[in-house]
Amino acid sequence: MLSASPTVVQHQVTVDLPTERDQLATRSLPRFAELRAEIYQEIHQAKVGRTARHPEIASGARTMAR
Repeated sequence: MLSASPTVVQHQVTVDLPTERDQLATRSLPRFAELRAEIYQEIHQAKVGRTARHPEIASGARTMAR
């Protein structure tokens, strides 16, 4: 997973699901649910951390250099 600008690798996720897979079968796997939850948690934490440091991002306000 990559961070916002400046972009850095924020978190690496090893996707250890079978190589040959179909979407419906894969979504029912417990490991898929674990990976999805892990990724969602990381995205949520990054978003909360960013908006806590920069409240203007949370409100959607943009600033322009003068």
